[in-house]
Amino acid sequence: MTQQKEDVATFSTLAKDAGFSRSKIMHWEKMGLFTATFTLMTGTKIFDRKETVKRLKEIVKLQKAGRSLEEIKEILV
Repeated sequence: MTQQKEDVATFSTLAKDAGFSRSKIMHWEKMGLFTATFTLMTGTKIFDRKETVKRLKEIVKLQKAGRSLEEIKEILV
């Protein structure tokens, strides 16, 4: 099954969709709070758009509840 262009996202697309900075999203991915669906030969990481935006919002919700990023990682992973 191939994914449609609307179903996938890069860091920049996720930043626009979720309303967070690209650097914040890249930091969270680097921490392992979520992972790319696949990486292109150019190194560009591609994410499932709907699921990743949902995960990003979940991360923020947990942060607002007073959880640290390390705690959030344990909860989500």
